[in-house]
Amino acid sequence: MRKKYDENNLPKHIAIIMDGNGRWAKKRALPRLVGHSAGVEALKRTVEAGINFGIKIMSFFAFSTENWQRDAEEVEGIFDIIRKYLKQNKDEFLKKDIQIRTMGEIERLPADICDEIQEIVENTKNNKTIIVNIG
Repeated sequence: MRKKYDENNLPKHIAIIMDGNGRWAKKRALPRLVGHSAGVEALKRTVEAGINFGIKIMSFFAFSTENWQRDAEEVEGIFDIIRKYLKQNKDEFLKKDIQIRTMGEIERLPADICDEIQEIVENTKNNKTIIVNIG
């Protein structure tokens, strides 16, 4: 049975710091990158829940300046996960009327990722159901 909720008492903006993916994987004796992939899946489920509850803005703090200090192989693996996520979901952003915005210094990311993000931001700028800020 689904709990009832008061739509007037829901926040309009939710911010989430994506942290602990590596620890989650380690606890399960899995590679850290499996944890990062699981984090992306959690992000997708969370945005879907936000849409279902009528949340208007969600902000995800996903890649901090401290992440650059990680092992180069892990950082490149995270970039590969980002590339895959962007490629697999750009049609979904349009279909579900999700507006994507960025926060922070995205120009520090690899050029191909920056280009993909800029294209998605441009293509979704008029979407209205939910704004998703990613930084």
